[in-house]
Amino acid sequence: PAPTPAPTPAPTPAPTPAPTPAPTPAPTPAPTPSPASCKAFEVPVGNECVCASDRMGESCQCLGEGTESVSNSVCQCKTGFTGDACEVHGTATISITSSLRGSIADVTEQDILDVRTTAAQGASWPLSNTVVGSIAPGSVVFTIVFLPSTTGVPAEAVNRLVSALTAQSPSVSSLLATAVNTYTSNGESEPPIYIGGGMLASYWWAFLVGGVAVVLLVLVAFVVVRRKRRTRAASHMHRLEVDDETNAARYENL
Repeated sequence: PAPTPAPTPAPTPAPTPAPTPAPTPAPTPAPTPSPASCKAFEVPVGNECVCASDRMGESCQCLGEGTESVSNSVCQCKTGFTGDACEVHGTATISITSSLRGSIADVTEQDILDVRTTAAQGASWPLSNTVVGSIAPGSVVFTIVFLPSTTGVPAEAVNRLVSALTAQSPSVSSLLATAVNTYTSNGESEPPIYIGGGMLASYWWAFLVGGVAVVLLVLVAFVVVRRKRRTRAASHMHRLEVDDETNAARYENL
């Protein structure tokens, strides 16, 4: 018999190539904050906002220049400094009530820098020796401290800034100040000085409206009293006329 042919082997399939993994996208770096995005008294460092170098406390609430230490979130002041943030340094301090922002929450570190710069220019004082010690409600009150400098006495800087504000000098117009307070050597607040177009104007309006109201009340009272007197007089005359008629009738009957 003829030899049986050997079976033909089945072809070996080509190996399937392993899938190529998709490239891993590079992580997107966090945006670097700017002073305009940091809260008041914070500065951008790397990818976060931290307390400025002249601030102390968990929430940057204390002025470093006047703070000895911080205990239970309370600023412990150095000798000569007073205030919740140790921001008042006698006659070297001025508080400016401003309509620059509607509330403290709206104030950014850029605002603080702008206020410092404008105050330093208005007082002719070095920017490095001009700090914003605290901010408070009412529109927003910026308390500015002029630290000692070789250029003069800090109290003179306060006087120059007060003069510029009350004269509504263009150099300080960006502060949008409506009132200003200075301090005694003991750190006590002096009576406020109101700036034209601000709180003083509202007081004049109050005086004017109050005066007009008083005049109107006096006029109304006068008219009411006069009418009552006329009514009483007319009633009395009518009563006399009736009595006369009655007496005349009685006389005729007699």
